[in-house]
Amino acid sequence: MKKFHILDSTMEGHRLVLTHWRYILRLVAVPLVLKIICFSLATNLADDRDFILQALIMLPSYLADGWVCAHMLRLVYFNQTWPHRPEGNADKDLAVLQDKARGIMAGTVSFALVKFIMAGYLAITYTLLSAIEQYERDAVPTSLFFAAFILPVFAFWAFRLLWIYIPASVNRDIKVFLNTIKGFWYSVPLLSMWLLCFFPLYFLFNIVASVFIDPDVIVSGTATMYQNLLLDILRVLMDTGVSILATACIGISLKPHLGFAAPKGTSH
Repeated sequence: MKKFHILDSTMEGHRLVLTHWRYILRLVAVPLVLKIICFSLATNLADDRDFILQALIMLPSYLADGWVCAHMLRLVYFNQTWPHRPEGNADKDLAVLQDKARGIMAGTVSFALVKFIMAGYLAITYTLLSAIEQYERDAVPTSLFFAAFILPVFAFWAFRLLWIYIPASVNRDIKVFLNTIKGFWYSVPLLSMWLLCFFPLYFLFNIVASVFIDPDVIVSGTATMYQNLLLDILRVLMDTGVSILATACIGISLKPHLGFAAPKGTSH
């Protein structure tokens, strides 16, 4: 198993996001509006347990998020930004543009595909738990009990597969990438970096939400329409922030696994 530099990669990813925050704001402006609309529609039109319908409603948002993350990875790996800026050499500019377009398309589609697979997993998990609730605690069939044990283990094993859009965005062979991270424990460093990106924004979300809305109102589900809209916007901002941060940090950590130079401040 190749070594992961969790803290170095996480700090480098946060540093990159803070350095390029103006560019990132410009990049996410339209996708954020689209995501807020899709998220509001999903929460109002789809049942909380209808994960597949929610995913279908969120499809435009998934594609927009994938487009943003793919561009972030082009920045991380090649220092490329959007829109494309020609250097004056027609042949070289065309080659770079074609390579970039291929990576952006592959990364966008891969990201959306991962989101749909996650929705399918949640739907299966909910169906299984609903089936278990129909039995008394001591009468749950062995097959259901075994499936309930296997699903979280599978989720942990598959966590590393959620990042296939990273090699896709930089035009690296996904099969080679999967062979490189085929060990079960590869999920540990990736999950650790994701948590380091998630928790700071999660705590910030709760602090900001509590400033505008009484926490008891949120817990009881008695928020007004405008309060729910504010919560939707904050959730979208948090989710987008986590996606961008995690993409940058994990993208940086995977550089040596994809044949690029290791993150700054690390050694092998």
